[in-house]
Amino acid sequence: CIIVFTVELLGRFICCPDKSIFLRNIMNWIDFITILPYFIQLITESAEETLSANKKNNNTQALVILRVLRVVRILKLARHSKGIIIVTKTLTSSINELAL
Repeated sequence: CIIVFTVELLGRFICCPDKSIFLRNIMNWIDFITILPYFIQLITESAEETLSANKKNNNTQALVILRVLRVVRILKLARHSKGIIIVTKTLTSSINELAL
């Protein structure tokens, strides 16, 4: 799934006639930030395997937070679906109750 999103993002970047407009678009940055944790995790796991199996890194919590940003990708579809708009409004109105 991440590979598909990565290929899509790279394809959009390559096909974009004006790269500066592409880089200034916030939705493209959100897409980049949502796929970034996967590659960070791959690099971290491979580095841990090569260094030592005894040393454990506590950066996994940061990766979990970055993975939550994948939800933002779904929220991009909100402009096309009334159901997702309703879910988004529900989540934003109950954010205090959800954030323990």
